[in-house]
Amino acid sequence: MREIIRYDYSPELDTLHIYSFKIEEGIKGCLTFGDYTIDIGQDNSVVGIEIEQASALLKIDEEELDKLDSVNLIVRKVGNLLFIGFTIVKNKKETTIEFSIPVDNLQVKIPN
Repeated sequence: MREIIRYDYSPELDTLHIYSFKIEEGIKGCLTFGDYTIDIGQDNSVVGIEIEQASALLKIDEEELDKLDSVNLIVRKVGNLLFIGFTIVKNKKETTIEFSIPVDNLQVKIPN
């Protein structure tokens, strides 16, 4: 069963928040990397990502960010790296942004 991913966009702050339903269980903490804030859930899993300055970063008008066709949250581990990112789809245009974090000292749960 594929997890349902949701999103919210705040035009006042120009922030796009992409998250899974697990966020409703609460956030234990956050990791911040530049314009990205990663939400860590109670079970140490990644439950969301917030993108600041979203319209400039994604090159999408603010009005369009509130009406995305679909979103996906990406969390995967390859070797010693945790890849975190997201995919958004608007008007058949797909944009994916991923970045990696060394996981040696992180206590983040990696999905199977």
